[in-house]
Amino acid sequence: MTNPTLKCKKETRIVVNERELDEFIEEVYGVNYEPTAREEWSNDTEHCFILKKKLLDDYDTKKIRALESGKPEDYSLRVIMTDLCNKNLIEEGTYTISVSW
Repeated sequence: MTNPTLKCKKETRIVVNERELDEFIEEVYGVNYEPTAREEWSNDTEHCFILKKKLLDDYDTKKIRALESGKPEDYSLRVIMTDLCNKNLIEEGTYTISVSW
């Protein structure tokens, strides 16, 4: 009998700490976004985002304008990261955001 084989693949991921990401967002937009609180993340968790440059629709553009005016909306991190990617401030790819208090 042969051993079963799990079909899988290896990927390259960009790993960033939530606090470092928050500091970067604050440096770019002048606002402390606090991803853990706004995205309602728990301690000792990881969150994956697959980012590609893309045109933001009106709803997403509104979220970026709110952030730029100092009134960020909750659940906007994917939009923020896409905007950062569109501005060539971060690269396209698969991001793992790690949360540890």
